[in-house]
Amino acid sequence: MIDWTPYLKSISDSEKYAQWETFYTLTDVEGKTRPSKTAPLLRDLWVQTIEKEPENPQERPERPEKTERFTVLEGLRNYAANHVLLKGRPGSGKSTALARLLLEESVGAQSLRPNQQNQAKIIQIPILIELRLYETSILDLILQFLKRHKLIIDSNTLESWLLENQNFSPLLLFDGINELPSYTARQNLKNFRQQYAEI
Repeated sequence: MIDWTPYLKSISDSEKYAQWETFYTLTDVEGKTRPSKTAPLLRDLWVQTIEKEPENPQERPERPEKTERFTVLEGLRNYAANHVLLKGRPGSGKSTALARLLLEESVGAQSLRPNQQNQAKIIQIPILIELRLYETSILDLILQFLKRHKLIIDSNTLESWLLENQNFSPLLLFDGINELPSYTARQNLKNFRQQYAEI
């Protein structure tokens, strides 16, 4: 089993991520939801859930679309079980929001412990994957990020954890999807998402 404590502590103690906290401005988002909820105003960042389209168009549920508004970090947390695409103009704060989420989730995960009983509490381990640094593979980017934060594991251990993740579940934060350097890099990301679709 991987000991995540040094990794989480490294992130929460990092001056790099602490500075993001001072630069972060609370921003609202808009997402689609069922008819029964309300929330605060929209500003300029959006959270959009990506739902799989049914193969048969007649399977599509007939319900009116409503909009729910909430802060970016709330939106990312609410829809983390789904794949979320954070869209915005350059400089609008997408990377800052992801860095802030990384920091807050790292601090929160340090205070949690999995239960020793059969029903384990799932603890999310946030990992920021900066796609602009892509050279060889998504797995290598993850390994490099973990290494920068005091966790050195091999690729087999990482792959096993990504597939099994019993008590500690990955919260993968991909930053800079539009900054992937090549078609090969985009294909590698697509293949990664397919291989680890349960994350």
